[in-house]
Amino acid sequence: MEPFLALPRYLVDAPACRALSPAERAIMIAVLHGYNGRNNGEIRFAAREGEAWGLGKSQTAAALRSLVDAGFLQVSRPGAFTTKRLATLYALTWRPADVGERTTRAFLETKASPAGRTHRPEARTVAWSEPVRRVA
Repeated sequence: MEPFLALPRYLVDAPACRALSPAERAIMIAVLHGYNGRNNGEIRFAAREGEAWGLGKSQTAAALRSLVDAGFLQVSRPGAFTTKRLATLYALTWRPADVGERTTRAFLETKASPAGRTHRPEARTVAWSEPVRRVA
């Protein structure tokens, strides 16, 4: 069987999802494309990868921030440019966590503003001080 990408109906029907911009939707699908069924919490996606989806680095970075703020993505490990280049790792909040903390489905709590933009009083990102551990 050919691999496929699935978006649950409750996610697509959520007001926060309907309020996403086309760039945010494209990046959500692009990040989902990196999910293999066993790596939720270890999905790598850098701003430069948005070019393959027709977006520039700044558009992609803004879309990623918006998706985290709206609760569709959760940061499992922030990226860093220290001695090693570490990509930011993401988790899809509507899928069970394979690595790290339990996912939140926080997008269900997001309210769509009249202008169609999403607003959440606080972002649900997770900063890790330890390496990501596999969940048995």
